[in-house]
Amino acid sequence: MPRRAFTLIEMLVVVTIITLLMAILTPSLSKARYTARLTICAAQEHQISLAALSYAAGNFGVFPYRSTCVGLNPKPFQIKYYDEDDRPMFAKYFSFDTLQCPFNRFTDPKFIETTTADEIMLGYEMYFGTSVNRNDPASYMFRLSDRPTTPDLWTGKRTEVSVLVADLDVDWFWIQNWYSSHPDREPSKLRFIQALGTSPPGDTHTFARWGIGPPGERGLIDRNFIFRDGSHRLITDIAMHDDRLARISANNQNAAQQVYTYVPLR
Repeated sequence: MPRRAFTLIEMLVVVTIITLLMAILTPSLSKARYTARLTICAAQEHQISLAALSYAAGNFGVFPYRSTCVGLNPKPFQIKYYDEDDRPMFAKYFSFDTLQCPFNRFTDPKFIETTTADEIMLGYEMYFGTSVNRNDPASYMFRLSDRPTTPDLWTGKRTEVSVLVADLDVDWFWIQNWYSSHPDREPSKLRFIQALGTSPPGDTHTFARWGIGPPGERGLIDRNFIFRDGSHRLITDIAMHDDRLARISANNQNAAQQVYTYVPLR
């Protein structure tokens, strides 16, 4: 008996089943992909922290010095090319690709190694080898033995900064912008922004990040934190102003700007 072809009804049933399966599986696959990126992100931060601790262990307990965090307008989430290039020191201890969060990578993963942009904005905040607040000895994290503290700009109380590396989350209050290394929850308010500038000529900043302009609101995000003791903490569903975190200055309290980052209360 010859094999008959599919009827229209049978074909529609198959298409419907496939559509239903896709509808069921797509959210699960998306969640699995997101979780995998969070895990990779934490692993990369752990590599950076191990590199900093290894450097300190072989250099009399002194962390790698970060020139970008000592000037008039330093930020823990940048390395810089001008004046002093931070990259030669870092290159000895970890790949620059590690500095790129899997959620916000440059189009060219090698760009960060070769750009002559004045400032390179990273996917991570790095607090070692610097002071949290300029000219405040209590906030130094130059040595393994340092226990830096800084004012919580919400409460005025000093809080210990025991984080070595964290995901980027910056409140650029003076221009009502918000930048994060991770996307926020649906419905998303952040959009992916990328600038691959060189100087001269062109843009003086190089960055890839999730951000939004005025009024600067974003949804909930998840962030990884790596501490001085090597421990890892994932804080989920972080609001813009979350009472689990201390608000601290991201530019050493330079009066010209208001730029804030957030670290866990300790």
